[in-house]
Amino acid sequence: MNKKKKKAAQVDTNLVVSIDELRTKPPETEGHVPQVVINHVLACLVKPTHVASICVDGGYTQAEAQGELARAGGDLGLSAALLALGFSPKSAFDLVLKFRLNNAQKYGWHTDTHEGHGDVVIGCGHANTAINHSEFYGVTSQDMLLLVQMVRNYQTKYPSHTLHHILNRQHSEQGVLIIADDRFTVQPWGKKNDQDQRDNLDQFFIYDQTRDQKLLAQLWQFVLASKNIRQGELEINGEVLTLPDFEKIVEKQTNATLGLLPSSQGKPVYIVSLNETSTRLKITQAGCAPTPDSLGKNN
Repeated sequence: MNKKKKKAAQVDTNLVVSIDELRTKPPETEGHVPQVVINHVLACLVKPTHVASICVDGGYTQAEAQGELARAGGDLGLSAALLALGFSPKSAFDLVLKFRLNNAQKYGWHTDTHEGHGDVVIGCGHANTAINHSEFYGVTSQDMLLLVQMVRNYQTKYPSHTLHHILNRQHSEQGVLIIADDRFTVQPWGKKNDQDQRDNLDQFFIYDQTRDQKLLAQLWQFVLASKNIRQGELEINGEVLTLPDFEKIVEKQTNATLGLLPSSQGKPVYIVSLNETSTRLKITQAGCAPTPDSLGKNN
């Protein structure tokens, strides 16, 4: 999603911010930012937590989402990106799993209650779309199916090593929120937990962009170290790859999911950051998510 490249104002990221204080102050806005967006950000603002990553899906309750890093496909999405770089399904899964376990964390992935209906092989839109429209992701359907099965098998055998959710929701996301700071995040849904029966609660797709950029750099260094490589380059199938190549394929796959899923394509995008003094939130209108017509299979 190229629109997400728009940079927020420079802030001092070393300053400690108070979530409670940020909630009490009306955010600064740039462009057209509807009140429903402002209300959701203020109500669902939380401190980051660091168990695993979850998906961008708007269907995580607050109890499920906590303050976990939201990215397309969660940790399964990281494995899918490595798959596109030429790693085997086994290596793509094992590397991300070992990275998490080495950091006393868990491998994060999800499905939902739609699984098994129609063409829904797995209830994660990112992984399922990569299976059904693999040409947009730089992978093959067969390799994605193998990867998903490996994750399932591991989940069955070692459930305590994974952060696994079965989401129970209908998609009603109103837009995409890109979190451009690592000192806070925004939960995707106003629903507190499965017992919360309130209707018409706001849902948004969430992408923790700043935290994800740091995660990709850390994972890439882990991948290099696993191959006993000290330089920043890695050769796979005769091709020399670097961190920017990893970042590029993640962006491509994220765009593909946002552009192909009916629940996200063309939805408005907003960047959530802090103002220059880090004393107030800032919400910036940043165009719209991709559409099928704007995607390129090989770009």
